[in-house]
Amino acid sequence: MELLEIREPLKKKLFEREKTLTLESGIEKRFSKPGEITFELPNIKPDCDSISLYYEGNIKNMTFFSSEGVIKENVVNGEVLWSCSEETNRSFGGFLKVAHGIGGIKINLVRNDKVFESKWEYSLRVFRTFGLSNPSDLYLNDKINWFLLNLEEARHISLNSKREMIGVLLKDGKIAHYFSDFEGFDWQIALDPGEYKLGLRLMDYEFPGNINLVYSMKAVRVLEEDVRSTVYLTPGESSIFSFAIPTKRKIGLGIKTTREVVKARLYDVEWNLIGEGEQQYLNLDKGLYYFVLHVPVSEEAVSCTPILVGQKAPPDLPPEEVINRIIGKR
Repeated sequence: MELLEIREPLKKKLFEREKTLTLESGIEKRFSKPGEITFELPNIKPDCDSISLYYEGNIKNMTFFSSEGVIKENVVNGEVLWSCSEETNRSFGGFLKVAHGIGGIKINLVRNDKVFESKWEYSLRVFRTFGLSNPSDLYLNDKINWFLLNLEEARHISLNSKREMIGVLLKDGKIAHYFSDFEGFDWQIALDPGEYKLGLRLMDYEFPGNINLVYSMKAVRVLEEDVRSTVYLTPGESSIFSFAIPTKRKIGLGIKTTREVVKARLYDVEWNLIGEGEQQYLNLDKGLYYFVLHVPVSEEAVSCTPILVGQKAPPDLPPEEVINRIIGKR
């Protein structure tokens, strides 16, 4: 942090800004070219323990100018900007200077670690839901859309739209999962049996109307080191594989395919992204993981076989060498 007098030229530039970012209302905006933009923060005496900053999308850099002249450069996602224990006598306020690229961004102030609730920004009280059971094409309204999911067994839920959207899944009245997408909407998730409420809404910058969502569900496949299965994925299709790690160890993940067009991501049991790429080598803790394979809409259909090395015992060779031998790379 640095204490800096904000001189008149800088002050004038700071006041060339967009809407105020508040604890109740975040920023969702799309840009057609790279640049910088400044947002004013509310000048308040917070009634919470802490205020953190969370952001998503094509943000290159974030700088915080406090109302007292303190500057924080290179603010990281989730960083605390105000803390009751440290700054009881200080009010909260100032500006955010945001360097962005082309595409959408989303910025939220979060009180007391209520991250998902702050990102959703709307009430979680659900008065009416529509049932989801069979695969279908859905047409959404411009506001908040709520759907009811009753699952008798674990299922892979797939939600796709060309529009940029935000989704939440409620379990027992609380947000169990949150998802946003700035390149259309492609939400792939594995859910345990139970009742869920699915909330969907457009990003603020999206124009209303013509909101089509493709919904489907299928089985979650089990991935094991000594049992391999091949899936055929059409353009825009995804498949989820689950696997368990018995103790902390290094594992290898790979894909044997005819063309290198498959997008692969690894998630932990809480659906935190922990790895990306057709080959991944990681030290994983004991637990359940999800390996998600996806073929972009712009590509042709392809067959692919996921490969797991190191699940049951450390391999005789490094995982990298084992996987390269299996998929035919030297």
